[in-house]
Amino acid sequence: NVSTNTMKSLLTKMHDDTGLPVYITEYDIGLADDAQQLAKYKEHMGFFLDTSWVPGVTIWGWIDGRTWVKDTGLIKDGKPRSAMTWLMQELGRAAP
Repeated sequence: NVSTNTMKSLLTKMHDDTGLPVYITEYDIGLADDAQQLAKYKEHMGFFLDTSWVPGVTIWGWIDGRTWVKDTGLIKDGKPRSAMTWLMQELGRAAP
């Protein structure tokens, strides 16, 4: 539940202090409301995708009910949630 600005500041500091790339691992957003999850994905993924020293992001589980944190899935009842649809469009891929 860290703010987007705090997340950006911490990741930037890590990169600036080390000069190393920062890989995002075990990423998920646990929000039941699709609009809220989508807004966070846009904020976070927008930063990750636009930042040259973030070469990769691993989403930690994407099927609702099969992830380790409630409401983090990007596929719910066999259908993509809004964040999945947006992310796939950003990546130029079809949503599952």
